[in-house]
Amino acid sequence: MTLLTLFEPVRGITQEEPQQMSWECRRKNYYYYRNHHYYGRGKEALLASLEDQERRLTLTKTRQERQEWDELTTLAANSHTLTTALADSTLVVRGYYKHHRGNWRRRKRPRE
Repeated sequence: MTLLTLFEPVRGITQEEPQQMSWECRRKNYYYYRNHHYYGRGKEALLASLEDQERRLTLTKTRQERQEWDELTTLAANSHTLTTALADSTLVVRGYYKHHRGNWRRRKRPRE
């Protein structure tokens, strides 16, 4: 495996995810830059590139987990709202009422 094949995953720039760090090709050699810091083309550059790639993967995983958690939280909130509405309507049909927005009480005689 050559050093050039290790550069392949990080060389391309996609429109979906703009990159702040990149490999630059000059005179058929690749040099690594990160935030205006020059790493050259040796082991230090390769390590910096791999660290950046690992950091991007970690950030992507964290974003996905956060999005899944937000979806679950929304589902739980909706479920709570629907369950409360169902319980309230059942109690009203059975003849109960809320006393000053507090406890449910049974009416002594039906309301006319």
